[in-house]
Amino acid sequence: MVGSKKVLLLCAIYYILCAALTGCGPTYPKKDVKEAVVKICAQEYGANVKVETAGRTMSIYLPLSGLMDYSFNLTKPASEKINNVIFTAARVTLSTDAKFDFYCVIAHDIKMPELQIIIIKNVEDVRRLFASDISRGEYMKRVLIDLRWSPQAK
Repeated sequence: MVGSKKVLLLCAIYYILCAALTGCGPTYPKKDVKEAVVKICAQEYGANVKVETAGRTMSIYLPLSGLMDYSFNLTKPASEKINNVIFTAARVTLSTDAKFDFYCVIAHDIKMPELQIIIIKNVEDVRRLFASDISRGEYMKRVLIDLRWSPQAK
């Protein structure tokens, strides 16, 4: 038991030294965060987004054509684009020196402007999910999803 603790301690020290000695900076520097999200979404997923930051929150606006079908279910293409943008937001917020607490994705139907879906995620919860520190079920309890309808749409 004592030997395994020493090995664990040596591994931890080795990991810290390797991380400290590499000297690499953030993948997405604070000054380039908005442009990085726009570029990734456009190049990798064909999604044209607008990105704004306010304090410790990044907001991504995703205009879509055909957000929901006739039975008011999310269409498969819209679902894929939304998931790709959410993945991009997680990727960038976890790999930047900017200090974000939240990111928000607003998917808006350009053909039916009365309808939008807003998804808000906590960056620390995303980090904990990726590290298997919390379960998917617990993580999903912490995600805010709001379906907004205007009075005309209702």
